[in-house]
Amino acid sequence: GSGIGVSKMEVVITDPNNYAWTGSSWSSIPGQIWLSTDSTGSPAMQFATPKSPANVSLTGFTTIQVPTWTNGTSYYIQVRATDGLGWQAASSQVRFIYDTTPPSVSTTAPKMSSDSLNPGWVNAVPNFSGGITDNVQDVSDPRTVYLQVKDLTSNTYLTASDTFTTTGASAADAYWFVGTSAGAGSSWSRAIAGAPFQVGHSYRVAIYAVDGAGNHDGYDGQNVGAGFFDGSGTDAPPAIIGYFNYDNNPPNSVRQFPTNLASPNAFGHPPNSLSSADSLDTLFGTAADGVGESGVARVEYTLQDLKGNN
Repeated sequence: GSGIGVSKMEVVITDPNNYAWTGSSWSSIPGQIWLSTDSTGSPAMQFATPKSPANVSLTGFTTIQVPTWTNGTSYYIQVRATDGLGWQAASSQVRFIYDTTPPSVSTTAPKMSSDSLNPGWVNAVPNFSGGITDNVQDVSDPRTVYLQVKDLTSNTYLTASDTFTTTGASAADAYWFVGTSAGAGSSWSRAIAGAPFQVGHSYRVAIYAVDGAGNHDGYDGQNVGAGFFDGSGTDAPPAIIGYFNYDNNPPNSVRQFPTNLASPNAFGHPPNSLSSADSLDTLFGTAADGVGESGVARVEYTLQDLKGNN
């Protein structure tokens, strides 16, 4: 390039307490220490002949070594360059977080079962939600939860627009995992618009989470182009796999005896009875739910004395 060229490059790395890296250890005295060397085996931070541009790398084999990072800690790095005439310019200070701990994701809604043969039943899915924890609570290290919902009955997948598609899960569409940002918070939620779930259908939900440093709690678990999670592909299984059935239709209930029709039922006589006794010792009727729905869990009734005696 044009110009006289770079003759020297320097770097300073500090921890949150402003202790600087000396090239082999952390200083015991706060303050900046600019590192530059031309020793054999060190990074080319000082050049015998000025040149431009110049690149600098620190590795485990250079005299100025990569610092010993502490998990969950933030650091600051800054570089400056000197040209052949002695002019010097420094970059802005950059902050980053060293994080090697994966987050941990959980679910609270909807009610799901880990057993595909005994799924939970739900009558509404306004959102998918849960908790997420990580060792770093910082907006620069955000957590993202990835959610895939498959309709097992129709073999379709929930898209980011909250509609189900017949397009199979594949790498081209990220296996239909939709990301939801939790920021630096301890909870996550993905609202569902409209009413995409169908009565009597069975659903499978797969969830994994990633923090800002790229640490995973679970993966997509997919073989390339596969629509199942067996962990035998290149990625491990999701952190959570749950199952639920959907039913928002109420059951039907019919009172058979007594009724408010004419005598004898109106007087409490059982059907086909010739008795004149005004007694009522049995209440009965029918209750049923639709085919493929959750079934009748219980029947409730009220009995009221219209004369106001009780």
